[in-house]
Amino acid sequence: MPRYTPALLLVFAGCRASGDSARTVLGAPVRSPNLLLVIADDFGLDAASFDPMSPCYAVGDVSNDGPMPNVAQLCRTGVRFTAAWAMAQCSPARASMLTGRLPFRTGLGDTVSIPDGDSLRIDELTLPRALAAAGSPYAAASIGKWHVTPDPADANQFGWPHHVGPIGGSLLDYHAWTRVEDGVYSKATTYVTTAQADDAITWLDSVDVGTPWLLWLALSAPHDPFHLPPLHLHDADALGDFPTGGDADPRPWFGAMATALDTELGRVFDAVRERGEWEETVVVFVGDNGSDKPVVEAPYTSDRAKGTLYQGGIAVPMVIAGGRVADGPRDVDTVVSVVDVYATLLELAGVDVAATIEAAAARDTVVDSVSLVLYLVDPDARPQRTEVFAQKFAYGAPIDMMAHAVRNSRYKLICERDRVELYDLLVDPWEAHDLYRRGPARGYEAEFASLYNALTAKVRVPGLCGVDAS
Repeated sequence: MPRYTPALLLVFAGCRASGDSARTVLGAPVRSPNLLLVIADDFGLDAASFDPMSPCYAVGDVSNDGPMPNVAQLCRTGVRFTAAWAMAQCSPARASMLTGRLPFRTGLGDTVSIPDGDSLRIDELTLPRALAAAGSPYAAASIGKWHVTPDPADANQFGWPHHVGPIGGSLLDYHAWTRVEDGVYSKATTYVTTAQADDAITWLDSVDVGTPWLLWLALSAPHDPFHLPPLHLHDADALGDFPTGGDADPRPWFGAMATALDTELGRVFDAVRERGEWEETVVVFVGDNGSDKPVVEAPYTSDRAKGTLYQGGIAVPMVIAGGRVADGPRDVDTVVSVVDVYATLLELAGVDVAATIEAAAARDTVVDSVSLVLYLVDPDARPQRTEVFAQKFAYGAPIDMMAHAVRNSRYKLICERDRVELYDLLVDPWEAHDLYRRGPARGYEAEFASLYNALTAKVRVPGLCGVDAS
């Protein structure tokens, strides 16, 4: 089946793409886009207004959000996905983006502990490996937080030609932390968000202008600890250092960290502009899971935040902007998942996604990722999937002992051992009314059966949660 240059799909659907970095349409060269994936850590929808005066996502009291003008501009020019799911914790979400596979397949359903924690399997067909296997000309690097394996050299072993950043999840101190560059440890005292922007810019400077590139930029912020950023990075001038041992509300510090993230991300954007490549760069901004319990905002609650399969734990911002996006700004309301980042980036890079999936299947590896490119180039695109899935579990847990969630355009099912919950997200987006408590045979038989059967078909295990939906 022919592949198509995403930017030109609507105007010249007969153009066949190759893995070359420059494609030709009617004699005019069209370069493959540069790809910048930005992952914000512990950043849910409740924190994602970006501009409180003109919010991108308006969940709860947006006046508490730290202003993020650079990301807000992405929202004003790109595609906002309003029904995007991540996973309940950062490690499984990152593994899903890296492999295009759901947690029950990768084996990572919870946070990886450092240094002796569980690990993503070494034989996974990761994003950089898939690029290399396709003969892609892309330069590629992973900058920032890794956190899918415990070994300092693993980012390179999993296919990244270059990696620099923290290996684990939480830092003890944003101003004094352990930096790992291609397996080599060193001590760093630069504020971590600044250092990660510096490292991204340094790597970009090493890539020849005109060579297409993929930059996986996994920022550590605004994950706890809630340490005050340098004052020039935010506008919360009245804040001092976060008090320890007290009952202070950490949300103002969280907001300052988000603004600092945006400030430093702006430097990365400026570096791309200075290379003359901004119009040829696609930016994907996404949260890896919901906001953490101490900072989650109403209408979400601390018992339904990060670490849970409720919307406060897995509903995240996802915005895609850049030169391959048609007719922005606009919304895509169909369900999508962070697992779809994998196929999206591969297709944008000119890789034959279908061939990649077939090659993985030949190795008994199932890829769950669905490309979102059609949504970027066609405002009238039909839904590319009908359900999205999420899991949470301890390493090594059998599928029937995992916690599962599945949703479609309206309804959501949570299934965990002997607990089942069903919600109508259209009328009850904050999951206040569990429809399953009324019994699935009391008006919601079809809705329950549709989601339950989709879940059991996906994981290929019948009778989850002790339910017989036949």
